Amino acid sequence: MAGRMATAPNHALQSWTLQQRGPSLMVSPPPGLSDFFCNFRTKTARSHRRGNRPSPAKQRRDAQRSSAYKPMGTVLASAIKSILVGREGVLNDIYTACSSACSTAGNVRGRHRDLYPMPLLGSWPEDVRVPGTCVEAALSVANACILSLNTMWCDFKVARVVPPRNRPTAPQQEVHNHVVNRTARLLSRLSQHQDQGFPWCGMFNRFEQAQQPRYEELRGDAVDLPQKAATCDPLVHLPSGLREAVSHPATIFPDQADGFPSDMGSEQATDRREYIALVVRELQCGKLRLRRHVRGIAPVFAAQKAEGRQRKIWNGSRLSQLALRPPKPERLASPSVFLDMHAQPTEALFYSKRDAETFFDVLRVPLELQTWFGQELCSAGKWTLLELSSLVDDLSGSVLTGDSRLHPVHAVWPMGFSWSCAVAQSTTLSVVAAAGISQEQVLSMDYPPPDDQTELCLVATDDTVFVHRDKERGQCTLDKFDAAMAAASIPRKVSKDISLSETITALGCEITSRPHMAEPAVAKLFTCAGSLLDVLDKGVASPAALNGLLGLLQWFCLLQRPVFATFDQVYEFARRTPQSKPQKLPAKVKQELAVVFGLLPLLSVGLDKPFYEELLACDAAPEFGFGVSAAACNESTLLSVSRLAERRGDYVRLRQEPGEETEQTRIGTPHRLKVSKKAFRTIVSARAGYKAHSGVLEAHGLLLTLKWLARSRRKHHKKVVILVDAKAVLGAAAKGRTSSPSLRGVIRAVAAHSLASDLLVKLIYIPSESNPADAPSRGKGRLHRRVRRQQRE
Repeated sequence: MAGRMATAPNHALQSWTLQQRGPSLMVSPPPGLSDFFCNFRTKTARSHRRGNRPSPAKQRRDAQRSSAYKPMGTVLASAIKSILVGREGVLNDIYTACSSACSTAGNVRGRHRDLYPMPLLGSWPEDVRVPGTCVEAALSVANACILSLNTMWCDFKVARVVPPRNRPTAPQQEVHNHVVNRTARLLSRLSQHQDQGFPWCGMFNRFEQAQQPRYEELRGDAVDLPQKAATCDPLVHLPSGLREAVSHPATIFPDQADGFPSDMGSEQATDRREYIALVVRELQCGKLRLRRHVRGIAPVFAAQKAEGRQRKIWNGSRLSQLALRPPKPERLASPSVFLDMHAQPTEALFYSKRDAETFFDVLRVPLELQTWFGQELCSAGKWTLLELSSLVDDLSGSVLTGDSRLHPVHAVWPMGFSWSCAVAQSTTLSVVAAAGISQEQVLSMDYPPPDDQTELCLVATDDTVFVHRDKERGQCTLDKFDAAMAAASIPRKVSKDISLSETITALGCEITSRPHMAEPAVAKLFTCAGSLLDVLDKGVASPAALNGLLGLLQWFCLLQRPVFATFDQVYEFARRTPQSKPQKLPAKVKQELAVVFGLLPLLSVGLDKPFYEELLACDAAPEFGFGVSAAACNESTLLSVSRLAERRGDYVRLRQEPGEETEQTRIGTPHRLKVSKKAFRTIVSARAGYKAHSGVLEAHGLLLTLKWLARSRRKHHKKVVILVDAKAVLGAAAKGRTSSPSLRGVIRAVAAHSLASDLLVKLIYIPSESNPADAPSRGKGRLHRRVRRQQRE
């Protein structure tokens, strides 16, 4: 019986039948068991503790997986909507204000002369082409850019955004066109870099991971070394002051005559056998020598390079802290120098690039300094005592034994030492001069650009970039430079040579000819965009990781300094401690990062902007108000004056007329212009409606000048030369930002107008007694009839 009962279920299960019900099949229980199965209560699924909503971790995983397969435009538009302008978006308040302004723009009558607030785009222009799947993303990115400009203009205060009084004016439409074109260029470049998907989720993790030591296990045969090291003597190339300093250790280490503590190299964490193998290779090529006694020791690590290679790191940070502060590298290039180039839209520019191979490994350090650049002790290995004796520089007649303690010391300037960069930069400049290029042709923010820009040069330690206007002359210059490198015994990395090309990547930026543009390298721009979205979505970051992202953004902001006006609270967050602990981002920090994301399309800068045909001057006086003056000038005069922008110690004077105020003696170098005060006409002479500090009033005077320029679309996309007599305002506006709370809002408004109008503002200092806008700012002087008519209206 028990056996039959045990087999009954198996027999019954074989009697299940399939019945057709509609398009699907239904399984029916066998006869006699239907009541049992119908009365059987199945377990209901236990409700998730979050209901139907998945956990945040699962949401992020799903978004990361889907973003790799969805088109880039779809992913980008969705991210902007949810992170920036959605109901819980970072910029939702300002977006709501701007959206309401846009919806009511056609129902309000009246004249609206100011550029701000800027209405958003309702649709993407049909005549501007973008990749097929990026139309929705293009509209989202363009509106995010306009939203960021409005946020900068109102100093992150939503209450200042009021509906405009009519439809977009002609200047506002010009700004829309500029934003649309820059957005289309940005998306086109990103699509070429990443043809499918936009995996922004988790992209900020690379900055979090970068703050943790990621040194590899040292492999002695994987480190790149020159065939022969210490072939170039920098003392032959250095200027006299730097040559004198590096020739005497007491100059660099004035307080360390007896050397450093013996435990400075105790951080060594490499495989001993691999370390010895690398030391042997470095001794063979001449990069290292041996000494029994050293005064300074630093640990050695390995960092990853491309194709499985490694870079040896001699960590001389502690030695650098104890050494004297090194001089600033001479004429060191940065992205800002591209803005000093002046090109015509129709002319062609040709770019060339030369890179020195293992540059620091060929720069021979003076014999007196070698004892300060030591490493951990090493054994004899396979070398005989006789062979080792030829490599030891401090035997002094002594004989080596098997128990001798030997320290490897650098025979070249180590890359991890603070003075090495200044030595390498000056050496490259000497080679450039040997090729027939004068120092004035080497662009740097420390010196005015040359009047003659037939051929220019940029030097960044071991990278040298040339800008040519004539191919034949350019090829001749390259031949001379290659010969000068060979004469200085500096090896050239031929695989990285670029000769007479119309596009080039240099200093992390892509430079193109026709159109003449300077913009961030697309790979790094892709990283910036994705990392900003990721950190805004997470809302959590460690101060050190955010500082890493901030460093990359600031490097590209050197192309558009007004973007610096966005940063304020993010600096305070980056200084928090502990540096490596993730912390919640404050709302103001998230707003600043969101605005920077919106301004990414405007980081592309045109290098062929023409000059606005008038020289402008602005001023402010507490007893009356503001004054703005203008004088017609030719392009050569404007170009000559603009060379003095942002240069310390230089200022301008106007042509002195009889009866004018006596000029006071000023510190610096004066430059006399051929223009007199009488040549200036009054543009603005307005009474101030409030009382404020003189510096704040001066900043408002500069803002009024840019407002006047922005009101005419004809004045957009120009280089503008403005004379200012307030050094504090000039410095803040030229730098792009200020820490002064009273000036910050005005500087942000100045930045918003210059970015929207695509103006490259050149500010030059002029003493107050020479400023032609001084009289209008005090209510003196006659107004132009057009100005009087505008004020009446």
